[in-house]
Amino acid sequence: MAKDPVVVAFTCDPIEGRDRFPSRRVCEQYWEHVPKWIEAANDIRRRVSTAANIDMRFTWLIRVDRQMTDSGSEPAWALLRYMSDWLKAQERGDELGWMLYPAYRDGDRWRQAYDDRGPLVELVEEGWEAFRSALTSPRAMMMGWRGHRERSMHRVKELGIQVDLSALPGWYTESRLGVVPTLGACDWEVTPTFPYHPSVSDYRRPIVYRGDPALELLELPVTLVQATSAQLRASLSDLLKTGSLGLSRNYRRRRHGVPLHLDHAPSRFRSLAKRFFTDVKPDKFAFSFTCPGATLLARAAVDNVCANLSWLLASSHHHLHALVPLTGREAYRSLTGGALRMLSLETSCGHEHAHHH
Repeated sequence: MAKDPVVVAFTCDPIEGRDRFPSRRVCEQYWEHVPKWIEAANDIRRRVSTAANIDMRFTWLIRVDRQMTDSGSEPAWALLRYMSDWLKAQERGDELGWMLYPAYRDGDRWRQAYDDRGPLVELVEEGWEAFRSALTSPRAMMMGWRGHRERSMHRVKELGIQVDLSALPGWYTESRLGVVPTLGACDWEVTPTFPYHPSVSDYRRPIVYRGDPALELLELPVTLVQATSAQLRASLSDLLKTGSLGLSRNYRRRRHGVPLHLDHAPSRFRSLAKRFFTDVKPDKFAFSFTCPGATLLARAAVDNVCANLSWLLASSHHHLHALVPLTGREAYRSLTGGALRMLSLETSCGHEHAHHH
């Protein structure tokens, strides 16, 4: 029976989907809840471990970047201030990973560094060094706004990042007129739904031809499922997100599906997860969930996460896959190497062949 990873990552940042930076006061109030997050995660760990007879572990993606100086004294202040809490999670088997928002100040405004010719790599190096100095070199990361580019992906690999959880297959933000938003730009238009080693020439996809070089870094896309009603609602929502650019310059956001959320009501989660198993899938895959840290403050959401993880881990053998909870770094060790490269190659070639015909 195949054994495949389930990676549950909690994103620790006060932006969480906003298209602007919150105030200093909002940020300070947000980070005060870190001890409650850790306590709630331990509650989930105990309940799921009992229900599924399995050792549950999580990945914490802790924000460390230049823009954090607006709400603290240095880029890693939230990591440093709550270090004892983070270390308690680590002692339980969790991984402490890194979340970076690539933002720089332009006059009195913060802007996203999205152009390869801009300060993107400088911001990556600065954030990584701040994390390393505060704790250790991170091995798992996620880019804020999911806004990787070629140079940033190559640089984080050089710095020692082993697994990146930024990819959202089919999602990109360029408008019909080629305009990208000031904050929130990303491009995963051609990204597959399975884990892969990024091609050296295009971070968004695996290698296509035998002999193509690939980065020794695992890209672990968020798990998507097909849900017609949810996709329709999301598409209508995107159409109305005109912002200051006007309707004719609306951002395009194409999807292969919608993310599967652990805090969904159990009946909905099970229905969507069963669709995932019935779709045609490669022999090796992974469930990858990214959950906002604030989710852990709602008792109903915590109960849903417990119920959904317990069901998923206990029932997976019915689908000829044994799912194993892993941290990001453990998923890298489980999935990386020649076998994954060949999986990516064969699946990519299959997609190219089908598209060609």
